[in-house]
Amino acid sequence: YRQIQVGQVVAYGFGADGSSVDVQIFVEAPHHTKVTENAHFWNASGIEVSLNAQGLKVDTQSLISIASGGIAFELSRDIEPGAVAAPDATFRLYANRADILEKRYTIRTYWLLLFHESVRGLAVGAPVELFGIKVGEVVDLNLEFDTHNKRFQVPVLVAVEPERIRAADKAGALRLIERDPTTFMKVLVEERGLRAQLHSGNLLTGQLMVNMVFVPDAPKMTMAMRDDHWVVPTVPGSFQRLQESLTRIVAKLEQMPFDRIGSELEAVLAEARRTLTAASSLAGRLDQETAPQLNTTLVRLEQTLTELQAVANTNAPLPQQVGRTLEELFQTLRAVRELAETLENRPQSLIFGKKPSRDE
Repeated sequence: YRQIQVGQVVAYGFGADGSSVDVQIFVEAPHHTKVTENAHFWNASGIEVSLNAQGLKVDTQSLISIASGGIAFELSRDIEPGAVAAPDATFRLYANRADILEKRYTIRTYWLLLFHESVRGLAVGAPVELFGIKVGEVVDLNLEFDTHNKRFQVPVLVAVEPERIRAADKAGALRLIERDPTTFMKVLVEERGLRAQLHSGNLLTGQLMVNMVFVPDAPKMTMAMRDDHWVVPTVPGSFQRLQESLTRIVAKLEQMPFDRIGSELEAVLAEARRTLTAASSLAGRLDQETAPQLNTTLVRLEQTLTELQAVANTNAPLPQQVGRTLEELFQTLRAVRELAETLENRPQSLIFGKKPSRDE
């Protein structure tokens, strides 16, 4: 009890019907009070090592039980311990502690899955999960040849325990399952697109599990009966889809003309080298021929601008002459304007002069 020795095995042998083994134990006082009606016993011999879809697990007991074997017991966590067990009380001996923690369900429904891919890594006892929660397990799998479609397939029989799924009306849900266990599954498969696929449960060991997924765009299918079991449709697993994608990519790569691409690439590289050589030669000519001429032109342009700036200076003779000419031009225009006004007002002035006569 909690890795402390509290008793010993006193006898063992076959049961009355010969189909079981009875083990008689004696628990010393005062530890016998810990053996209640709801206590659980399991085989604690040696070291328990398990490697499954949940990973690696190691469970050990005391050194004495490892060396010579032993039986351990503990009280249930979910229910009351109950009264102290009477002498000669009978208890079930579980194979290991994990079997005690595993919940027991009374209703099991069986469904058949037909896979057309490799199921390497899938074994009896592998979990069946829905949204990451275990709802059942694999109970049988075989290899068969479909004579109608001329291909191999693997029928996998799974047991689903509906009691693992909670419902608002649990009593009503259980009555529905007991009366017609296929109704709920048919709705999920035919209307919601429920499908079964293989999923990697442990990348280290390569173990597989059955994953129930909803595929909204899945083709509509009707559940059929085979070998007294309803068949749930399947879809390729993620690893299978990855293999198919890699196969398609490799096929496309094989169709690509790498030899022709390599030849064209060499031609392009050769043309690029010739273009670079020509560009280098042009740059040399620009540096040796065009650059000196351009420098000379710039010097001449600078001289011209200097001369224009000198001419534009207000103290220079040319601007002064231009100013006098413009002044005389303005005076001439003023005289013309006065003449035009006189002719408009007194056109007879052309004959009689500017001043009018008495008898005009």
